[in-house]
Amino acid sequence: MSATPGSCRVLVVEDDPLSRNALALLLEHVGCTVCAAESVSDALRLVDGKTHVITDLVLADSTSLALLAAIRRRPTRPRVAVMTALERDTGVFRDAAAFEPDLLLQKPVDAHVLLGWLGIDASPSLRPPAV
Repeated sequence: MSATPGSCRVLVVEDDPLSRNALALLLEHVGCTVCAAESVSDALRLVDGKTHVITDLVLADSTSLALLAAIRRRPTRPRVAVMTALERDTGVFRDAAAFEPDLLLQKPVDAHVLLGWLGIDASPSLRPPAV
């Protein structure tokens, strides 16, 4: 499946402002429509109409488990990717996996894997411009 420009409406949930902005800029660069949230409560207000959610597992004020649970209860659900720096054998990682997100990523995230999951072949767009 290949995404067309504007067909991916992505919610990025990340409490670190540099990481959140970098991911949002990358996604916008490849043609996604992006909105960003820094907390679960913000994300719950913004999730409607999104095709994809990319969330950090551990946020400053909580984990994204409540967000994953809320998404799974929806009749129409966006695809969900969870990013984390936690080891796979931690309890919160196992709890997140139980919600069966579409993708679980270890940080640092491989941009090609993430964009491939979105259906975007971004190899040419991630290369530096010729000078």
